[in-house]
Amino acid sequence: KAIEGRPFIVHNNAGGRVACGMLSFVTHTQSAKLNALSDSGVVGAVTLHTTGELIAGAGWADGLEYNLRGLENGGTDCTSKNGGGAHVHDGLTCDNTAGQGGHLTTRTGADPWTSIGYSRTDSTGFGYFAYIVKSDNTDVTNKPFLVHNNAGDRVSCGLLRSTSLVYVGDLAQLDSSG
Repeated sequence: KAIEGRPFIVHNNAGGRVACGMLSFVTHTQSAKLNALSDSGVVGAVTLHTTGELIAGAGWADGLEYNLRGLENGGTDCTSKNGGGAHVHDGLTCDNTAGQGGHLTTRTGADPWTSIGYSRTDSTGFGYFAYIVKSDNTDVTNKPFLVHNNAGDRVSCGLLRSTSLVYVGDLAQLDSSG
């Protein structure tokens, strides 16, 4: 059933409706199936949407280290360079480190990805990530998306390809929910 023009509702813990937005179809959307690099066993998926100055996305990875907690969750994990990272690289392939390149930077060379990634994993090694990155370099089609483990090693990669059937909704608070 089509979801175009339908409301997307966010509920709080008590089940009350706190935000609502109407779903609309968007273009400039890419996704990737994330495959394990070497023998890491880490797999996942990511979908992202770009505008002239933003890259917004979400995804998941499975097969990571168990029970990680980053600083923002009161833990001490994911403090290595790229530890827990999940981001777009500037290369053209997932085949090797050289082909993957480094982080996709802005046109002036700034790295908007330094704090983007998963901040925790569960008892099975599953982690999720969601982000919005401000950049003037948002052409991510055919770029590799990489996930790093706790030590910062590259453990999963997929090439971002144009996709269809992605919907977004600009959420507005309901009543005085905040």
